Amino acid sequence: WDPQTVIADEFHLHVGDPDSQRCRALSKLVAGRGFVPMSGSPMRTHVRQLFPVLNLLDPKTFSNQWRFYTRYCEGKNWDGAHNLEELHEKIRPLGIRYTKEEVLSDLPDRIFNPVLLDCEISQSYMDAQEQFLKLQGTDVNTMKKKLEALSASAFNEKKQAVLEWISDFLESDRKLLLLCWHVVVADFLEAALGKQCVRLGDKDREGTIRRFVEDPKCRVFLGNIQAAGTGVDELQAVCSDVAFVEL
Repeated sequence: WDPQTVIADEFHLHVGDPDSQRCRALSKLVAGRGFVPMSGSPMRTHVRQLFPVLNLLDPKTFSNQWRFYTRYCEGKNWDGAHNLEELHEKIRPLGIRYTKEEVLSDLPDRIFNPVLLDCEISQSYMDAQEQFLKLQGTDVNTMKKKLEALSASAFNEKKQAVLEWISDFLESDRKLLLLCWHVVVADFLEAALGKQCVRLGDKDREGTIRRFVEDPKCRVFLGNIQAAGTGVDELQAVCSDVAFVEL
């Protein structure tokens, strides 16, 4: 194939890091061709993430990565920002920006419902929490590991209540997108829900999505918050309910 134009949907997933394989591959593909990047998730983390896409759109103005960093970024890891008004003026001719209200005016507002689950806190969890609270002054890595362990064990306190809530929800005719964080939690939910559940993984993502959309017996789409939180299309055709079993 020798396309005249490359359209990159959800471009923020591909060009945030100029040293990534994705970004390098896209740069090779775009070279000498028209380029239309599209995204509903503007890059808000670091200004430096903008350089790759700006370089592809206007290689004359944004020709040098180091010059871009020194002019518009600051700090040890270039995580800060300055001269933003000047950068805005240079970016403005390169793109078209629509607000959510302009393009999704016919959609209803999102509704957030915290669900309080009836569960008893075990002594083992209380002990783990007490040990964590005594870690003040400990190095960051140790604190992080202990916090992750405490967070993972917290699900054990409510897992039966979570299953009861899911069971009650599925008595309706609606499908459910179920999001969690820890692998052990996803393993438990997948085993407990059985064939009515499909789990998003690294392999056959399209097949997983297709089964959830097309199979009426597949009621729950299970995924990690990070992996299933962005760039998974088509679910909205059959599902408008999302439950976070871990925040």
